[in-house]
Amino acid sequence: NLFLTLYDETQSDGTTLKACYFSHVDNSLAHHFDNYKATLEKQIREVVTPVAQDANRLTDQERVHQTTLSEMRDKYRDRLADFHCMDRAIFTLDLDYFACDFDDGLCTWTQSQTDDLDWTLHRGPTLTSRTGPQSDHTTHTGDQGDTAVLMSPYINLTTPMCVRFWYYMYGSGMGSLQVLKIKGADYIHRQHTDLYHVEGNKGQSWRQGEVTFHPSSDSGERLRIGFRAVRGSSVYSDIAVDDVTGTPGVCPSERIDCDFGERGFCEWHQDDTESMDWRLHSGATETQNTGPNSDHTNTIHQPGVKNQYAYMEANDGRPSDEANLLSPVLDLEVPLCMTFWYFMKGGDVGTLSVYTKNLDTDEEKVLWSRSGPQLDDWNEGRVTVLPLPDNAPMQIVIQSRRGITIHSDIAIDDITGAPGVCQSTHLIG
Repeated sequence: NLFLTLYDETQSDGTTLKACYFSHVDNSLAHHFDNYKATLEKQIREVVTPVAQDANRLTDQERVHQTTLSEMRDKYRDRLADFHCMDRAIFTLDLDYFACDFDDGLCTWTQSQTDDLDWTLHRGPTLTSRTGPQSDHTTHTGDQGDTAVLMSPYINLTTPMCVRFWYYMYGSGMGSLQVLKIKGADYIHRQHTDLYHVEGNKGQSWRQGEVTFHPSSDSGERLRIGFRAVRGSSVYSDIAVDDVTGTPGVCPSERIDCDFGERGFCEWHQDDTESMDWRLHSGATETQNTGPNSDHTNTIHQPGVKNQYAYMEANDGRPSDEANLLSPVLDLEVPLCMTFWYFMKGGDVGTLSVYTKNLDTDEEKVLWSRSGPQLDDWNEGRVTVLPLPDNAPMQIVIQSRRGITIHSDIAIDDITGAPGVCQSTHLIG
């Protein structure tokens, strides 16, 4: 049995507690360790989790609180065949350790020591008028382009994790907010990846963001998640974050993303109960004077790239036949904005609709619909998908209905999702 204790706190003497684990421990140690753990709670935060045995030792630069380690080593000397300390914490199962609402401090998150500014815990309106929220947390002061980076505890993911958070960006001189994947102990340029980016004035309301963190190809890579706020052109650029959480799996908004290229239909699939299917295709459709000549994004052929889109071939069916494309099952907690591109050219084009289906009740609700020929080009569609009562599971359905003749091909491409309500959207029904 192996038990891991996650240490990551700077002590009053300047030393830093790092991640340590016991190896080759008999079953009785678990009980004694739980009892002994209470004596350390004033000094460290702890999470006990089964872990693999292999780990690297601390580097010379990373000192460990020797008094605490000596006490633990002496107390369990007769039960320990070996004792190791490693220079990275393993965080895979205890997502509560990661979450933070900032009501009682920064939780397990820490300020970067290599940026320009710090994040400030705050309650109520921020110090500068006409910027920032009226309640909860913010960062301010500094010069244009200065950054403030807030970092999570170390993580070593084995499966994807969806990070959700709320942000507030109101002010005429607003800068930007990024979510980073940070490699190493601290935020350093060229050692991080920008996974999420939003900039500019977003109005006087909290907005939700979400981003999926995927496991690293290097299972032993040291990794942190960071929020980087970049100051804008004036003092009217306060940026706030709140209620950071992590849940297992890919974020719902990203599960519907699909360009119909290398991944085909991605997580979407055909409705086998309908008389027609969607096809994957590149180039012009079979029938002249209907359908697109190429996909939406890659209008020029690129060797090695599948420039595909999905479409309903009118030759495959009869008038009023339908083809349904079903999204993965979604359990939405916040609104989802789905953006897509559609092509409806032809003298007898039928109808393209988007609706949701409640999988608990089978209730369907049409959210968006177009009938007849549209502009002779790819057109953008947006639809806001709202959570169902009690967060019931749902699917998004994209339905194409054939027109009277074969001149009624309908195509779609480049589906993307983002948390929040779409701008300039119209809900039907």
